[in-house]
Amino acid sequence: MVLFPTFLPEWETALNQLLTFPAGTHDDFVDALAKIGQGLNIMTPAERDAPPPKDKLPYLWEPTYRGLKDSHNRMAFAKQLSKLDK
Repeated sequence: MVLFPTFLPEWETALNQLLTFPAGTHDDFVDALAKIGQGLNIMTPAERDAPPPKDKLPYLWEPTYRGLKDSHNRMAFAKQLSKLDK
């Protein structure tokens, strides 16, 4: 989340540039925010989890089975909710 000092007189100009980007005539504030984001990315790069070892990969059917089970649970929950509305 980014907090902006809305009490500053330049705030309306900055907000207008953000809301009209990329079609607006001025984009200085947008450029400044992009540079800040690039600098933060260099300072603190994103961390990624290491992929699991190949001998520990799940079977191909597991995600499908879990997806079906979750889908069934969601449908049953939706039916219970619809009964409460009546």
